[in-house]
Amino acid sequence: MKKNKLNLSLIGCGNWGNNIARNCQNLNVLYSVTDTDKNKSKEFSYKYNCKNLDINEIVSDEKIDGVIISTPGKTHFKIAQKIIKSKKHVFIEKPMTINLSDALELEKLAKRVNVQIMIGHLIRYHPGFIKLLEILKSGSIGKIRHITANRVAFGRILKDESVIYDLYPHDLSLIMEICNSIPKIINSTAICYINRAIADIANTILHFKENITVSMNASWINPRKEHKFVVIGTLGSIVFDDTNPWKEKVLLYRDIIQNENNEIKTFREKVEKIKLLEKEPLEEELLHFMTVCKSGATPLTNAKEGVKVQRVLDKIIKKTVIVN
Repeated sequence: MKKNKLNLSLIGCGNWGNNIARNCQNLNVLYSVTDTDKNKSKEFSYKYNCKNLDINEIVSDEKIDGVIISTPGKTHFKIAQKIIKSKKHVFIEKPMTINLSDALELEKLAKRVNVQIMIGHLIRYHPGFIKLLEILKSGSIGKIRHITANRVAFGRILKDESVIYDLYPHDLSLIMEICNSIPKIINSTAICYINRAIADIANTILHFKENITVSMNASWINPRKEHKFVVIGTLGSIVFDDTNPWKEKVLLYRDIIQNENNEIKTFREKVEKIKLLEKEPLEEELLHFMTVCKSGATPLTNAKEGVKVQRVLDKIIKKTVIVN
């Protein structure tokens, strides 16, 4: 008889792993934790009252339904490969991998053994972005002209992974969902301050079909945190600012620009604050993964979507001019 309780294992006991573990415990699905630092995994095991296993034990344990990988990006491929081969569904935190060939290989492997890969593009599960998509699909702001994605903050500087791989995946996932295509033109610049081999600031311009342009800005040495996503249309704009209070996270602007007889006029109606359901995005994301593990259904941010984001990431990296 099949057990009723769902069991998830977490690999990676870092800062974000702690958030995942907390949510999994609240959802009563945290079965085990794993980390290369045995003291960390032991601490997590005690804190969250779960098993402390190594990867080989996870692979062989048939009680485990799904595995969450929250480790540095360069380790994702080898860990995910082992988990998939054991025929367990896997949740891979962004970035999916560090190169496109590895992402494609994981997608192919998962398809062959009939398991699901879910990518941790967290903001896709945010009530604010879900509402933004609804507004866009309603045609409320007209035809999309331009998207700006700013993801900057201070701290959490990685030693072996650039700001592009660390911060771009979230916004690329949103952008690709909206534009539904691969960019035709990419112009990108990155600046290295802390480590001359690792970019700390990145600025990228993307050109998509239907004349949609996108500007992306990322930095982990900015003095103030800003997670702002702006979509500008012909009839107005939507601002999704995740650093704002819930009542002001999504704002709808009715801005009109008219150019008649060589005279430019602008008009703005009262800004509309969009009401949202106050749900923790990480919990929503994990609930989605739980459904995937229970049913085998294809996740929203699946392997195909992960590969698409990875494909654009690779193109950006190749096109980026590094300034030291």
